[in-house]
Amino acid sequence: TTPWIAVNEAGTGYTYNGSAATQVAADEKTPYEDLYAVWAPILTVTVTGSEKSVTYNGSEQSNSEYTIVYKAGDTVIDSLPSGVTCTITATQNGSAVNPIAAKGTDVGTYTAVVTAVLSGSNADYTVDTTEATGNVILTITPASVTLTAASDSKTYNGSEQTISGYTSSVEGLAFEGVSASGSGTNVGEYDVTFTGVTVNVTTDTTGNYVVTSTVAGKLTITKAALTITAKDQTYTYNGDRKSTRLN
Repeated sequence: TTPWIAVNEAGTGYTYNGSAATQVAADEKTPYEDLYAVWAPILTVTVTGSEKSVTYNGSEQSNSEYTIVYKAGDTVIDSLPSGVTCTITATQNGSAVNPIAAKGTDVGTYTAVVTAVLSGSNADYTVDTTEATGNVILTITPASVTLTAASDSKTYNGSEQTISGYTSSVEGLAFEGVSASGSGTNVGEYDVTFTGVTVNVTTDTTGNYVVTSTVAGKLTITKAALTITAKDQTYTYNGDRKSTRLN
């Protein structure tokens, strides 16, 4: 603590910058010329929040990390002196949360505002009762999903043939504007590809899953079976070699 010249404010005692003096002393001169005061350290509290990012998993998740720091003047202290207490509360979207944590289930950002305030008194300190706040933030990001286009094998029939559809690595998801199809006529393999998908951008209708990869399918057209039947012929024996042909 640093001595300062005390100013006597009527009705309030010895004060300086709003803090009460804990000790008042005179100089050694006779008669006394100056008074000196030792000022009470100001007790303060600060709240430091945190940020946490997790992947959607279908269950409620939370972030409860925050730090409370007490100071006497500029010095960090481990605990409050006797007679002084700290009340810590938190709200999320205007509602109280206890235990203190930012909580959420679906993809999004959730913020719990932590508030700390000192109360009480101690003769050796000046208690700052200003509320201190800090934000505890939880960010839930989409889970990954892979879409796989349909594959099928068809027999050549002389006309164009088509297959469509896809499956998801997570069952039961719906995607708007997403489709997969492929077509072909002659014998061979044809790709079944996606439209309406942008990897790492397209999400399902809930927003909790994002497409991180796609797998193309195959339409395979195989040869049609061909049956050849010989024509029946009837001859009367005459001793000569006979033959027939396929029409």
